Amino acid sequence: MVVSGTNSGAFCKDFGSVVLSDLTGSISVIYSLTLPDGSSRSFTEHYSPDDKGIVRINDLGELAFAYFEPLPMVLAGAQSASYTLLLDAVVYDIADSKVGQFSQKFFYSNCRTNIQSPHSYQGFLSRHHRCKISAEQAHFVGFIQNGQQLGIGVSYRKGNAEQWSEFLMSMGDNGQIYYQNLDVQTVVQLLQTNMGVSVPVDDVFYYIIYLKVDGSVQDAMQVDVDHIPYPATTHMLYYNCFGIPDSLRFTGKDNRTTEIDAAYINVQRKFLKINTKYNIYHDVNTGFINAVMRDCAEDLVNCEAPVYLYCNGALGDRITVTEVNFDEFTPRTEPINVRIKYRLASECQRTIDRDMTVD
Repeated sequence: MVVSGTNSGAFCKDFGSVVLSDLTGSISVIYSLTLPDGSSRSFTEHYSPDDKGIVRINDLGELAFAYFEPLPMVLAGAQSASYTLLLDAVVYDIADSKVGQFSQKFFYSNCRTNIQSPHSYQGFLSRHHRCKISAEQAHFVGFIQNGQQLGIGVSYRKGNAEQWSEFLMSMGDNGQIYYQNLDVQTVVQLLQTNMGVSVPVDDVFYYIIYLKVDGSVQDAMQVDVDHIPYPATTHMLYYNCFGIPDSLRFTGKDNRTTEIDAAYINVQRKFLKINTKYNIYHDVNTGFINAVMRDCAEDLVNCEAPVYLYCNGALGDRITVTEVNFDEFTPRTEPINVRIKYRLASECQRTIDRDMTVD
């Protein structure tokens, strides 16, 4: 038996088919999965070759994708976690004699990444190359620890002049996922800790996060700080296409509509309502965004992991996206904006926010 199609590691949605050739009859394949948390699963499949003695096994990447669990959504501090799945397969013929084996390592992805060798990839696991965030917005970065150094350079106001400070932090080389919320508040704190420079958040213009290997920058991400006070802002936390926590900010209007989901009965000639469910739907607009942020909004919609509201530096309610509007034209003659309709995932959506100040 000859095996082809496997490699040293692949993202789930990039993986093709495993081809078993030179077969003379039906086979059984016992699969063993080693999950990111160290637990294991196993099952058996049966295949019959075609007239050329070939079996093509499809969708193993989809199989691996279904076994990944979301990473913890931690807002403070650096996180490191194993986020790969190993699939081992042993092949037996109809007489239960072992005729071969193969294995495949999978990395999480919710779309095609075009990254051929994730086990040696030294860049960020993000769509962003340059983005704009508010001073209150979370901003996660993540990468596979393959011996890089994480660097941050900050542009800020000092007196009437622009100043620049940067520092490096050593990372591991263990192949695990490293991710951290590097929002403006955290970057200011790291600048104070590593450089002894104290900067107010309102005085930060932008900062650049980069990965360096052997003195050479492998990847960089510029984060511009938006100090404009918008009339309405909605922050959402979700998981991007690599499974890393990410944030999205909506600066357009929040149109709210309500619906009642209830059952109605007649009791003693009275038409009564029972089992009332009061649903509030929010229709929010991103405002004008670029193509990368449009793709990020698409990641949010396709995210199968929990999506949360984010407010005042804390996780808010979990939400469920119910409708989207991604209308656009090619060639494009106007800026992009995206509308998303959502409701709280909780059945009870009404709250009390009582003002207890004494005048």
